[in-house]
Amino acid sequence: MSEYNDSIHPKVIYFLYCFHIYFTLNVSLALLAAAIRATFRMELEQQFNELHLTTSLQGPRSLAAMLAAFLVSGLLHEVIINCIHGTKQLPAPTWDINGFFLLHGMCLVAELVEESDHSKNDSF
Repeated sequence: MSEYNDSIHPKVIYFLYCFHIYFTLNVSLALLAAAIRATFRMELEQQFNELHLTTSLQGPRSLAAMLAAFLVSGLLHEVIINCIHGTKQLPAPTWDINGFFLLHGMCLVAELVEESDHSKNDSF
């Protein structure tokens, strides 16, 4: 696909990369689980359970840790996308991907703060 990158819209390429990574992980983890099941005769937890239906990541974590996790994830995705680009000299990052992850993290923090404020005001 890299030889056609110039003629394909960048958003289509990003979509295809996401699609490729998702299905590669899904298949490779399923094969690994099957090999472990056959070799050691033990059952493993399912790696992906309808991941496409996930709407929110919630749990008893601190808000700063959540933002830090999204920041690191965005930075790593930025590096991976630049490495996948396949040029000998990496282009300067555009920070679009990292911005997406930071926006997602800020929205999640706002959602959790709103939920905690809402639950404090409920007297049920």
